[in-house]
Amino acid sequence: MAEETLVGNPVWVGDKLWYLLNLTTAELMERYPQYTQGGLKGKKSYWRSKLSLGEITMPPKPVDGNDFSDVLKLHNLSPQLAKEFTEQGFHVGYIKNKEGEIEYTIPLPHAKGNIRKSPEELAELYPPVEPAIIHPTKLIAEERPYKMLIVYGDGQVDFRRRIDPVTDEMELIPLHNIPMHNIIQQINAEYQPEYTVNLGDFADMSALSHFDKDSDHFHKTLGPSLRWIHNFYAQMRADNPKATHVEVSSNHEVRIKKQVLRNIEPLYDLVLPGEDYPVLSYYRMANLGKLDIHFVSGYGAAEFVYGDTNPIIFKHGVFTSSNPGATVRKEAASNPTVNIIRGHGHSDEEVRQTTRDGKQLFYKMLGSSCMNDGPVPGYHSAVDDHNYPVKFHNSKHQNTFAVIEDYGEGRYQLITIDVVDGVAYFKGRVYDGNI
Repeated sequence: MAEETLVGNPVWVGDKLWYLLNLTTAELMERYPQYTQGGLKGKKSYWRSKLSLGEITMPPKPVDGNDFSDVLKLHNLSPQLAKEFTEQGFHVGYIKNKEGEIEYTIPLPHAKGNIRKSPEELAELYPPVEPAIIHPTKLIAEERPYKMLIVYGDGQVDFRRRIDPVTDEMELIPLHNIPMHNIIQQINAEYQPEYTVNLGDFADMSALSHFDKDSDHFHKTLGPSLRWIHNFYAQMRADNPKATHVEVSSNHEVRIKKQVLRNIEPLYDLVLPGEDYPVLSYYRMANLGKLDIHFVSGYGAAEFVYGDTNPIIFKHGVFTSSNPGATVRKEAASNPTVNIIRGHGHSDEEVRQTTRDGKQLFYKMLGSSCMNDGPVPGYHSAVDDHNYPVKFHNSKHQNTFAVIEDYGEGRYQLITIDVVDGVAYFKGRVYDGNI
């Protein structure tokens, strides 16, 4: 009997990760019958994305015969009996004695209903987030008669640290749409635009939210999410070193300031000796200065202004409406002389108008680059009794980002790119972020 088929859900490391990345879905379903076909496909896609980003490395191929047959013989156990034991809480382990020989053990089972360890007690068991390996692209962008900008936002980067209420096994469920961010990186590497603009809420920071918690998921997730953000930008910078990479301030990013002012006001605005940016700030905690990210701070009023003639104002946004199109119509009424591209609403909306002198303006709210099917905490999200976020597609939310072609003299081509199931189409090509 193979180790991973004994009981519960596997932790995707070592041999189990190799099997997940290399076996077919049919083979995985036979090995891990506790999962659905869709669940295994999702996990395979997630871990392949981490592999392609360099966040993990391919583990060595498992040695044949990696099972418990010798252990079962040693203890006079039949495979069926061992299966019954493990289902009741037994597990087979081993230790090395002073002579270096392996001695197998069968610990006593835990009683059902035994109190689970708290997240704090399990902290030492959490697997670390491995450092990213950044591989700069070898692509050379073609010359073009225009400048290009990539615009995206509302990544809500964070993880739900779900601990199984039966097995105590842990998994990280991303709030951010990893395949979509892979696509953004692919287009950045291929076209190497002059600007990339992040409209904010890149960090979700659920652990710092003042709203009532929906679960115990956000223990020790701030560090992994900030590392993911840094690694994403590191790849963007490595693939496109000459670009201006911009992020504008947003309501989730300022959660840090609000927590500092609420709980430890003496540390507000503290700058370390020899540095020039407050240590308890999103920019500093994600170490964006090292990557030369142009961060526009001051949510509420923060704007990145592009162009002198017919300028485009990039901002996160401070208001939204549940009525489709109402948000951008309000932006058009409030800003009758400039173009606006904003985020915050997670919905893709666009209106246009023409000024009295014939200038054409656009008002665009981009959809998000986070998961829109349940993991992100919000008014319509929920966690079930098995500690899983409930699958729910919000009818008003979409995953979109934009490419802008600037032909000079205030003439722009605004292109909206839809991402569905981790796949997008641009200039006749298919971009698959699941690979």
